[in-house]
Amino acid sequence: MTKTVQFHFDPLCPWAWESSKWIREAQMVRDIDIEWRLFSLKLVNEGKEDPLADEHTTGTPALRTL
Repeated sequence: MTKTVQFHFDPLCPWAWESSKWIREAQMVRDIDIEWRLFSLKLVNEGKEDPLADEHTTGTPALRTL
């Protein structure tokens, strides 16, 4: 029986990128379907002080391709 996995990820997060590679590998050996869901850490953390905020938003223009 195929299981559906909802994968929520922030495309700008390097850890999410690594996790997305892992879930795709898991899909090759397990009976799962992946539902990709965009998630913005920037929006969730809006208003909170983040000294690295500028560094994390340098890839924002690439989001238009998703």
